[in-house]
Amino acid sequence: MPAKSGGVAAVCAILWGKIRGKLRELPHVASHSGAGPACVPPPAVDNGLPAPDGAASRIPIRRYLMKSAAFFDLDKTLLPFSTEKRFVQRLHARKLVGLRQLLGVLLAYLRYQRLDEAGYAAMKRGIVRDLLRGKSRAEIAAVAEQVFREVFAPAIHPEARAVIAQHRAEGRAVYLVSATVDAVADCFAAHLEVDGCHATTLEVVAGRFTGEVVGGVCYGGAKAGIVREIAEREGIDLALSHAYGDSYEDRYMLAAVGYPVAVNPDRRLAAWAGERGWNLARWGT
Repeated sequence: MPAKSGGVAAVCAILWGKIRGKLRELPHVASHSGAGPACVPPPAVDNGLPAPDGAASRIPIRRYLMKSAAFFDLDKTLLPFSTEKRFVQRLHARKLVGLRQLLGVLLAYLRYQRLDEAGYAAMKRGIVRDLLRGKSRAEIAAVAEQVFREVFAPAIHPEARAVIAQHRAEGRAVYLVSATVDAVADCFAAHLEVDGCHATTLEVVAGRFTGEVVGGVCYGGAKAGIVREIAEREGIDLALSHAYGDSYEDRYMLAAVGYPVAVNPDRRLAAWAGERGWNLARWGT
């Protein structure tokens, strides 16, 4: 028995030596000579959320073996304007929506910043119902693809493309999380070859839009909920993940990750981010 015990100990020592060697190859991981799991300091970022009770000041090395991700808002983050206004203008040019509907959308977007989350969601549902009920999904998708090629794709910030490429190179999954309707957001997802796209999903029955939204409008706190759902499903550690947004309403999504970035932020988000020490980025300026 003692011989067997000594043999097991020798094998364990060899295996531990190999594991330590692999751990030294991981980025940002210091060598560890003590017993138990190696630890490294957590990201020094205030994400705007209270620390959990009893939160440790050091994070087990296993977290650095988990997946991380980058989450991007779309309008005024990846490109400098609202896609839906231009999309509806193109629908009007193609005589798929009337002048009254076009003006209604433009007026709604002038006042949306004064609405709370519930008010915005109600406005969005009303617009979708008025514009798209009964229309062919294939026809609307064709218009979305055309305006994407001609207007949206050329307007994507070069900095956004570079950041997405960098996240991919560093092994992170990339997701779009946007209030934009899925007919438009899906064009960005295909073009940028992201790992997932979560937008405001429109109900389709027999090839035509019903005018109803499936699930909630992807806005405000709902974005943070979607990010957490993705993380739970895909095994993503949000403390090691990044998020990018421009609007004060994006603060919920930004606060859900360890590395939030306010991109060309509006006045309220700039103040919020500044108070918390979040990174600011100026793209396209």
